[in-house]
Amino acid sequence: MALAKVAGTVTDVDKDDDNGVWYYYVDIETNDGREAEVQLNAASGAIVSVAWDDDDDDD
Repeated sequence: MALAKVAGTVTDVDKDDDNGVWYYYVDIETNDGREAEVQLNAASGAIVSVAWDDDDDDD
């Protein structure tokens, strides 16, 4: 499901609950080197959000 939204390679998967609702957090690295975290509802498989890690900090 996550790879249908963001093409690339899965680098990590976590499962966590928020007030009794379970979610999967799937980290994906795209072919151009960008990183995204896709949040899925664990029960329905619905994509809740996609967060992009635009790490432009050189700190």
